[in-house]
Amino acid sequence: MITITNKEEIEKALFVASAVSTDKTMDAMRFVLCEPDGETSRFVATDGHRAHWATMSEAHPAGAYEVIKKSKTELVLRRITDAGQFPDYRSCIPAKTELDISVDVLNQVWKTYTIFNRAHKFQDLALDYKYFCEAVSTAHTISTTADPHQPVVFTGNYTGAVVMPCRM
Repeated sequence: MITITNKEEIEKALFVASAVSTDKTMDAMRFVLCEPDGETSRFVATDGHRAHWATMSEAHPAGAYEVIKKSKTELVLRRITDAGQFPDYRSCIPAKTELDISVDVLNQVWKTYTIFNRAHKFQDLALDYKYFCEAVSTAHTISTTADPHQPVVFTGNYTGAVVMPCRM
């Protein structure tokens, strides 16, 4: 059993658990995988179309876990022994942690997000970014005072998500 009481850690674990498959035929994707890494551990989950992962601040025992209790103050995960072989999620995670993107493309992403956010009431989008020049951000546009093809550098924090190609 893993019991998490830290609010930030609960949020990270629930983010990961939101990607657990609900398809009863995919036993290998119906759990959260925990991999210890020194004094921390990584939680990973996928449904075959997306993968979520987070680095937890303390080491937990390796294995497959299911969420059995969740509240604002406590999250409890129970180890399961009959889990299938979890897919190789590392092959989907980009090796490079920097992303070079033009401001025009970023502006289109921002516009798309705001349209979906109005329709579906997602939580606020948080992007950590920095320009190599001064940038201005508004609700619908992101522009810079320099070359529109000036690279933008994104840096991640403790959580990540990958949208995988859909199977047709």
